[in-house]
Amino acid sequence: MPHAIAPDRVRIAPTGGLLLAGGDSPSSLFDQTLVARRIQDFSFEASTRLDFSPANYNQAAGLVVMYDSRCYATLWVGFDEARGVRVADVLICDNGSFLMPLGDAGRLVLPSEGAVGLRVFATHGTVHFSVDTGEGWRELDCAVAEEMFGDEHVKGPHFTGCMVGIDAVDLTGAGREATFHDFAYRAI
Repeated sequence: MPHAIAPDRVRIAPTGGLLLAGGDSPSSLFDQTLVARRIQDFSFEASTRLDFSPANYNQAAGLVVMYDSRCYATLWVGFDEARGVRVADVLICDNGSFLMPLGDAGRLVLPSEGAVGLRVFATHGTVHFSVDTGEGWRELDCAVAEEMFGDEHVKGPHFTGCMVGIDAVDLTGAGREATFHDFAYRAI
C-alpha cells in the first residue's frame, strides 16, 4: 500500500512554496512527511531551496535519494546541539546500517536563519551533495555509489525503484515546519 501524507502535514505556505510539517524518519514504515518522484536518469540533478529552523537534533529537513526505508541518503538541514548551530549534514542508511560520513567536524555550519539551497546530483555512478548559502554551490566532502539504490543491492523485497524528493522529520512529535521552494529535477 502506498504511503500517504496526513493532510494536516502539507500545505501551500503563505509566502509561497510547499510547507511540510515534520513526521517520522525515512526509515519509518508509517508517518513520513515525504514528497518524492521517481528517478528516470542515470545522471540527474535535484535541487530545492529550504527555509527551516530546527530547534534540536531531532528535527531535520531536506533532500532525500531513496530506494526504500532500508536504503537512502539524505542531505538535511539540522541542528548541532554541541555547538548550538544550524548545520547541513548527510545521513546514509545502507540496508539498515547508518553512517554520517561528514562526522562532527565535517558538518557545514549554516547561517542561523534564512533559506539554503540544497542539491544532489549523480554522475558516473556516484551521488554527490552540495549546499548554497548565498555564495554559490559548495560540494560536501562525501558521496555515495548510485548502485546503493538498485534492486541488486537492497536486501529483502523490492520496491518501485529509486526516488528523489523533499522530506521533513520531527521525532519530537511537534511537527516542526519546513518550507521548500522551487524543487526541480532534471537529467544531466
